[in-house]
Amino acid sequence: MSSAKWLRWGVGLGLGLSLLLSACGGDAPAGGDSGGGGDTGGGAAATPTTGIAVPEHVPILAGAYDLTVTADGTYIAYKADEAYDAAVEYYQSELVAQGWEQINKNDAAFGESITLLRSRPEANISITIQSVPGDAPSVRVLISLTKK
Repeated sequence: MSSAKWLRWGVGLGLGLSLLLSACGGDAPAGGDSGGGGDTGGGAAATPTTGIAVPEHVPILAGAYDLTVTADGTYIAYKADEAYDAAVEYYQSELVAQGWEQINKNDAAFGESITLLRSRPEANISITIQSVPGDAPSVRVLISLTKK
């Protein structure tokens, strides 16, 4: 798939998931241990509201809450009290550290929303990070994992 198609796919998916999750999301933080393989950036792990563990090699910001994971682990969404720029920097560096390679030359940014597209031999990942107006500093993160 070309970079332009990946970009359109990632942005479209991110916007669609954002609309769906913002309509369903709450604001109560969830504590505890996810029991999954997700990296939480050195902070306490969040408990997915669905009870499904975050797949291995999928980084999650420390302090994540309203964490939702689909049954097959391919879609993950959450909020975190983190500045937008800090969240973007975390994902850009953590994805490299976990072996994800950048698919396109530049990440797709629009205002305070960005979509990062990365690839590993076994999967592709699309991560959309959005600033949440009124909850500053706060971000919503939407992740799509596509196995090859």
